[in-house]
Amino acid sequence: VVVTPNTRVRLVLKNDDDMAHNLVVTRPNSRLRVVEFALGLGDKGPAQHYVPQMDDVLAHTHSAEPGDADTLTLRVGDGAFPFVCTYPG
Repeated sequence: VVVTPNTRVRLVLKNDDDMAHNLVVTRPNSRLRVVEFALGLGDKGPAQHYVPQMDDVLAHTHSAEPGDADTLTLRVGDGAFPFVCTYPG
């Protein structure tokens, strides 16, 4: 996805898979660190939708079960903003 810097972006995660997913947008160069923290959530994972509470997470959806959808909105600056699903599995 390419957008003009300082644009407000709305992303819709529509889950057509057979397992839950989320969508996490991270600061540049921090995707792997966010994934590592998400894997370390342990018992707190489900309550946090497997999204670690850290500054490297810019926006995220909740966990979307199969057939469900969720939306996130954020304003992006200049640069590349990685995204990832941090739901285990």
